[in-house]
Amino acid sequence: MMSHANPASILLALLAALDPLALAAACVENSEAVEVRAYRLPEGPPAYALMVINNADAPILGISIGGPPHIPINRDNIPTSVGAPTGWEGNYFFEDNHPVQYMQFLWEAKDPEMRILPGASLSGFSIQLPYPVGTEERPLLSPEGHPEFQINLRDIPFRIVSMIGECHSGFLSVEHLPQTP
Repeated sequence: MMSHANPASILLALLAALDPLALAAACVENSEAVEVRAYRLPEGPPAYALMVINNADAPILGISIGGPPHIPINRDNIPTSVGAPTGWEGNYFFEDNHPVQYMQFLWEAKDPEMRILPGASLSGFSIQLPYPVGTEERPLLSPEGHPEFQINLRDIPFRIVSMIGECHSGFLSVEHLPQTP
């Protein structure tokens, strides 16, 4: 029996494997066509809820956040969970084929009915990080002795893959939600 790969899986694999400069050339940077908003939850360890807004002409099949050198690998950046809305699957992976080891987050629409249609938005994507070990005053040190800090997702690049094979890119916007009284 022959199985057919999901086009989003193929495109996301290509996105993940591309060199960042090649990826920038392959993706249209158009923040008006797609938008990814991150909301920093106010309590507990660092946690982000994400919403994807599709103003493009085709349904969204996949989302990628990060890449070199934006999310360096260190203990404070390895998520405790990556959540996804119904019909989607979220994960992260490490890439060490570059001068700086980095991490990417990937989400893929597993259910074709749950793709993000043009003019629609979808929330339910999330990233949960551990309580940071390092602080600004006493950062973690890499094996080479360089300071390492926990990411805050501000100005982290994203890439969106559509059903017709288009790739749009931009940078996350982050809002801090107020603490509940």
